[in-house]
Amino acid sequence: MSAQDFKLLDGTFTGDFESAPGVPINTATMGQVTVKISTATGTITDLTIWLQGRDLSGDGEWVDLLADQVLKTVNAAVGGTPGANLRDIVDGKSTTTAESFVAIYKHLPCEEIRIRGKLSGTTPAVPLKVTFSGK
Repeated sequence: MSAQDFKLLDGTFTGDFESAPGVPINTATMGQVTVKISTATGTITDLTIWLQGRDLSGDGEWVDLLADQVLKTVNAAVGGTPGANLRDIVDGKSTTTAESFVAIYKHLPCEEIRIRGKLSGTTPAVPLKVTFSGK
């Protein structure tokens, strides 16, 4: 089975966001999502990012996907701190520091995926890149 690697999102965000349209994952049944956040500006009161999936042969609705494991690292350090919330890849980040997050999905019951995010604060500008690696 060959690997699938692609960028889901790349840019600087100042409010709520999503990667639209959905990205087909073809034959991938498992995957890893990596979120790399560069140093942000302004004040962040809440940054939350999660993965959604949709089955095109069903009703076509987007549903939140739960990860099997979520890790947070600081400045792309090796290792990480496990997250307790398995829906959110980034769970309530409120600092402007650079950080990386990884979510492992052992089963992806969908045909397309997208990233959703909520961002609040005082003039926040958060540069981030989200990538998917599946097989």
